[in-house]
Amino acid sequence: MKKILIFCILAVSAGAAIAAAPKKGARKPAANAETLAREGQDAVLSYDLEGLENVIESWEKILKKDAEPAALRSLRNRSIAISNMLGRVEKITILDWLTVDSAEFFSHYRLSADAGKIGGTGRLTSFTPASGTEVFYTAEDSVGVLGIMHADILDDGTRVTPRAINLGTESGSDSAYPFMAADGTTLYFANNADNEASLGGYDIYMTRRDEKGDFLEPVNLGMPYNSPGNDYLYVLDEGTGLGWWATDRAAAPGQVSIFVFIPNNGTRVNYDADKEDIVDVAFISSVKDTWPEGFDPEPYNEILEKATAEKQSADGRAFSPISLGNGTVYTSASQFRASGSQQLLQSYLAAVNNFKSQQKELDAMRDDFGAGNIALRDKILAAERRLEGLRRTAAQRLNALIKNETKR
Repeated sequence: MKKILIFCILAVSAGAAIAAAPKKGARKPAANAETLAREGQDAVLSYDLEGLENVIESWEKILKKDAEPAALRSLRNRSIAISNMLGRVEKITILDWLTVDSAEFFSHYRLSADAGKIGGTGRLTSFTPASGTEVFYTAEDSVGVLGIMHADILDDGTRVTPRAINLGTESGSDSAYPFMAADGTTLYFANNADNEASLGGYDIYMTRRDEKGDFLEPVNLGMPYNSPGNDYLYVLDEGTGLGWWATDRAAAPGQVSIFVFIPNNGTRVNYDADKEDIVDVAFISSVKDTWPEGFDPEPYNEILEKATAEKQSADGRAFSPISLGNGTVYTSASQFRASGSQQLLQSYLAAVNNFKSQQKELDAMRDDFGAGNIALRDKILAAERRLEGLRRTAAQRLNALIKNETKR
């Protein structure tokens, strides 16, 4: 796996800096809502509870009666969530991480056949368990709110009885990125409600399906999985014994970081709440800080290499599930039956393979540039422009394929 420089915590002081001692009789500038909102967000990003409470207290002093703004309520929610979660940060071993483009991030999950299939585009991802008898996918409702759908799959690939899943989440919030564990009961998903259970953005939640097919009240997975950024698509692969999730907590715009970790075996093990560097492990400022003493990652790296080889082989024979945008997800090429769809499908897959090939070449040049070969700068810029063109071509061919298939 390509190594990337470990990112640092976005730590910013919560208090206003004093440039110089004020002149005698001079008044300190009064705090205002805009400044306090910015300082509060800085405190949230660095998990600075003391600084956050100071901001909230200062804001309360300038409030007019019954005029609490949404931004202040949001800071209160963050304060409660951070306080609760720092007391139960799960102790996991994170093997490594990689930074990828957010548009097709899930294609970088190297999963075994036992884990099922992830497909879709952007936030409209789908998940089909290894059994192939059901599918979970994200869809928009009539007002654009994202929710998770479920449908059974017949032997011929036909989806039946699609329905929206009631996850008990806050009305108006988006739920996306579903993953059903191998037990057929435990569902993981992401939700972006702004409440006391959330750190902000998308947080990862877990719920369970009962005998009637209904889902119980979801539980936030807490730290280190969640952060003030967007965290999503938590996957447990029993075939490799590894877990995956994505986050943009410290990634550049348009990119996400994917973490690969060793899950605990059914029992959550938390760090001591009084651990001196609890904020560092909660935010994951260093992957190796999560390694137990004497930990040897090599056996797990071999597992990842094998999974990578199997995935590349599978990619050569098939394609990731494709959402038609109307709640239908195709999981095999044979499902495209409209006249001309097979030719359009092959054209789209060729564009995807071309994109991936060029992406690998660009990654190699970036590695060389990072090692000191600055002469590659212009070639990298040209390759990036070329890659963006290939991305648009693939998107156009996919749209043509979907349009052709859905008109029949």
